[in-house]
Amino acid sequence: ALVKALRPKQVALLCLGGFHSAALSDQGDVYAWGEGRYGATGVDLSRDEDKEVRKPTRVLGLGGARNNVIVLAAGVKHMLAITEDGKMYSWGDGSCGRLGHGDQTTVSEPRLLSTLKSSRMRACAAGEEHSLAASADGTLFSWGSGSFGKLGHGEPIDESTPRPVASIKHMVVTAVACGYAHSVALCDTYEVLAWGSGWKGKLGLADDTNRLVPTPIPSLKRKHLQQIICGSFHTIALSEGGDIFTWGIGER
Repeated sequence: ALVKALRPKQVALLCLGGFHSAALSDQGDVYAWGEGRYGATGVDLSRDEDKEVRKPTRVLGLGGARNNVIVLAAGVKHMLAITEDGKMYSWGDGSCGRLGHGDQTTVSEPRLLSTLKSSRMRACAAGEEHSLAASADGTLFSWGSGSFGKLGHGEPIDESTPRPVASIKHMVVTAVACGYAHSVALCDTYEVLAWGSGWKGKLGLADDTNRLVPTPIPSLKRKHLQQIICGSFHTIALSEGGDIFTWGIGER
């Protein structure tokens, strides 16, 4: 059915979370709807017993003439956004430190990630319990749940603030994607890196082994990939030539 509340808007991007949805307009405004119990809609529901946003509602504090959003990402219970000036914001469920504010507090409206304000950010991704982001100079940051090694820091521990992934500091990351327990990054050299849970081949490395640090996928080295995206248990990549590559759990 047509979402009438968005009809006057020119939608540039749609994001689907676990219990909510969001849209980014061509003017840089963010609209959200769905389950609001975890704060991921970015709408004040303190007086709403059902904690639901039943139609697309603009997320205040972002967009307008001041800080247009250019990148938007939805996790299962949280959201990430990057504005034109390279600043990054997060809101929603704060458990496991996935929002990056140094605690596990739920945030019901966009909050600036203060530890990244000195960096100009260009890419981000939100998983179920973790987050990834890349700065304009290609530095990769990760935070949230570190289970299965999905943060890429060499050990399965949580991080409540963005931490640079030291093992690939010599590489320039241009795109990132998060699954439930795995992570993927694309570099400017077309190198594709994967880490975290390797169960059922989710990392594309021809085995089921977990990787605690970003690991190149040899079979994709010369495929000239330009876009990557993760589902909970699989990954899809698009090449410059229009070819699509998939790997991970296929029976669902």
